[in-house]
Amino acid sequence: MTFLARLGRIFRCCFLMLMLLTACRGVSSPTATAEVTIARGVTADGITLGGLTLPQAREQLSREFANLPCELVVEAEGQRFALDQTLLGPALDLEKTVALAQTARADENIAVSRTFSPDQAALDACFEEIAKTLDHPPADAKVVSFSYNGGSPVWEFAPAQDGLTLDRADLAAQVQEALENNDFSPIAATLSPASATLTLDMLEQTRQLVATFSTDLLPGTARDTNIELCTKALSGSIVLPGQLFSINQTTGPRTAAAGYKEASTIQQGRLVNARAGGVCQVAGTLYNAAVMADLDIVERHSHSLVSFYIAPALDATLVYGAKDLSFRNNRKTPIYIAGVMDKKARRLTFFVYGEPLPDGMTIRTESRVVALNPPPSGSDEILDNSLSPGTRVVHIKSRQGTVAQSHKVYLDANGKEIKRVALTRDTYPATKLVYRVGPASAAKKPAAGQKPASPPEADTPGDDTPPSDAGPDAPIAQDDSPGQVLNPEESGD
Repeated sequence: MTFLARLGRIFRCCFLMLMLLTACRGVSSPTATAEVTIARGVTADGITLGGLTLPQAREQLSREFANLPCELVVEAEGQRFALDQTLLGPALDLEKTVALAQTARADENIAVSRTFSPDQAALDACFEEIAKTLDHPPADAKVVSFSYNGGSPVWEFAPAQDGLTLDRADLAAQVQEALENNDFSPIAATLSPASATLTLDMLEQTRQLVATFSTDLLPGTARDTNIELCTKALSGSIVLPGQLFSINQTTGPRTAAAGYKEASTIQQGRLVNARAGGVCQVAGTLYNAAVMADLDIVERHSHSLVSFYIAPALDATLVYGAKDLSFRNNRKTPIYIAGVMDKKARRLTFFVYGEPLPDGMTIRTESRVVALNPPPSGSDEILDNSLSPGTRVVHIKSRQGTVAQSHKVYLDANGKEIKRVALTRDTYPATKLVYRVGPASAAKKPAAGQKPASPPEADTPGDDTPPSDAGPDAPIAQDDSPGQVLNPEESGD
């Protein structure tokens, strides 16, 4: 074969190889240059991605993510509570979602991949709102009623009831796990049992007599009525742990409409009739019982004169809307107040029932006079034109002043003193003798056959005056402070 023939043959072979390579490149070039598309029918939480290229899928996800619902549902006791995206702080994990879509089979729905930055404070507040609906707090055993009839206290109790409470820590852990796993299936909240603090057995052990105190009653129909009304209003009271007990709040206004009568009382150092006179004896008697029960005394006021039924510095005065006796139950169990007015024995007694003092301890109250101040010398006069000329009557009696100190004395089970605590140091001012006098001019003579008008009887004793053998300067209960004029409708004893 000639050289030229061989050369032509070589040329034809090279041309054929070139054509073959070109043909091979023509077959493979579409996969090398065309965009990858996602399989048909693929969706991501409902967002259509099938048939889209990867850049198109990214754009579609970024555009639609803000409108994509994102919430966790908490379920308990047949109720559903939604934790929405404002609490969960979701953000789109774009590349992870696109990668999942790229490998998805045709018509498959994948979950959009998210990251979360929850608002923990807002979540905790949401848990508390859920708890308000789901929580069933336990109910302690309680006293339904308390009465004191025929010298015997009677109680009626209701048993304790256990409750259920939302386990907030468990709920927070479940939410955190769901967010980490991108799992939005419903969360079952856990309700934990909650036991009552005060059981019926515990409550029934708090019915012992803790303290009692008595004062003597003086004769007086109106005074008896007022003391009896006030005592009945207070008797049977239940004071729960931490609760404040107030005489004024318990009785309400002590008015004529409520049955209270006018009885003698001291105002500005003189004896007058006033509405509800006598109720301060109730306050003083209960005050001592409360002190002996070791309760916290919140408000108490002394009189301006020493009372006839109780030692100085152990009294308590009442003026509705101005002066009160109140104390707080500082125990973990209830206390019960009972009052008895024994008209035959002429005794007023208050009882405090509850959990006894520890180790058989008891408390008593003591009073000691530390000073007696003589009354101011001389006397004053007040002109009273309603009196006959030359008439002179006592307006305010001369009385010595008293300073007294009260103590709270703790005794052990054998009656031996453990300690004493000062209560109050009260001053009852001395009063100067004051007369009301008529005008100095001569009186007009009565007409023929007409009797002269009798002068007014100042300071006439009423139903609540001490007995005549008590002496002219016997201490008398009153409701005033020095220089204060009380509304008769609001004064006490």
